[in-house]
Amino acid sequence: MKSRGTHVILVLMVILSLGAAGVGANESIVFRTWWGVTGPRIELLEGMFRQFEEETGIQVKYESPATNTTQYLDRLIIDSVTGTELDVVLTGGLWTADVIDAGIVRPLDDFLAQVPELKNDIFPAIWEGITYKGQVWALPFAGGPQRVTFQNKDMFLARGLEPGEAAVVSWEAFSKYAQRLTQDLNGDGQPDVFGIQDVRNQIYAFYWPNGADLFNADGTDFGFTSPEAIGALEFMLELQQRGVVGGAFASATAGMTVSTGPFSLQSFRATLPFDLDMTLPPQNTPKPRTLSSLDLLTLASGSSRTEAGWKFMLFLLRPDVHANWAVQTGFPPVRQSEVRTRVFQAAINSDPLYRVLGEMYDAAVLWPLYPDSVSIWNILRSAVANVFRGQSPRAAMENAQRQAQQYLVRE
Repeated sequence: MKSRGTHVILVLMVILSLGAAGVGANESIVFRTWWGVTGPRIELLEGMFRQFEEETGIQVKYESPATNTTQYLDRLIIDSVTGTELDVVLTGGLWTADVIDAGIVRPLDDFLAQVPELKNDIFPAIWEGITYKGQVWALPFAGGPQRVTFQNKDMFLARGLEPGEAAVVSWEAFSKYAQRLTQDLNGDGQPDVFGIQDVRNQIYAFYWPNGADLFNADGTDFGFTSPEAIGALEFMLELQQRGVVGGAFASATAGMTVSTGPFSLQSFRATLPFDLDMTLPPQNTPKPRTLSSLDLLTLASGSSRTEAGWKFMLFLLRPDVHANWAVQTGFPPVRQSEVRTRVFQAAINSDPLYRVLGEMYDAAVLWPLYPDSVSIWNILRSAVANVFRGQSPRAAMENAQRQAQQYLVRE
């Protein structure tokens, strides 16, 4: 009898353990983005989902109910109010503070306390872009410098110019390079090849590299009227007036472009008939700096599966997983250990520009989590457009400063 009773207990234990395993295997989380449901990026994500599911038994349900960010935000608010189950939500850095203030997502400090090594591994500059009101609300996933300088390496060498950092080490150097690259090929007195593609909408590439910031030194007001901010617009206008701006980088009628970020590296490599170099935007401060932004992983405040959601977030940031994501997308690594992984080192060996990609966050200035940042950003962009319509840089920025006052958070 004792033997039979022991056998029954063992059978029950097996059944219970199988039942518990079944619950884990059937567990699922909802991951929502505005990235759509097709394309290379989504195919890459789906492969990551499958790997996570195989390793954990947790299923990932991917949703992208809207690709327009305004509609996406509206849907998040509606689903939050109606109690629609969400777990991990991708947010854009410019509007994450609005999502936080709406109560859609929850802080992560309690979870981060369980993985103290993560704080030392994420590039230090990134914390500015994921911290709000003294708490950490997100983990970095995709993003990086809004603008880099892509250079036509073949054109540089043909003109006797050294490609790479020498062209962007200072604004003086950048201006001289642009002049040297500008050429009149047919002798009609008009340039046929220009030093740099259109700069009119590229405030990203000049404002922060000149030492300007969103706020003034003590954080009590916006920094749009600082000498550095006004000087950035003056330099952009100066380049335009010197006749070194024009052409198209892709057709080799412009030697440089600051119109895109590092995420264009792969497509440029695949489509352009000339060799490339990639650097930060032209710098005008002793310490290199450039605006970076992030698409962020957040945990929904109404989730009943936060442990599973957090496990998924950590998986996406695991050095080997995120390093592969960085290599495949051109979004820079967010953890320092990623750069040392086998997959990222193999990418560097294959293309030295991945070494540059791995260093991007060393010079990063993150747009802080701040309410109504989209509106503030649009005011700044409008000021730049007004300068190229004839308004003086000072008048345009003073007007922007006044307009932005309505969004200033006063403590």
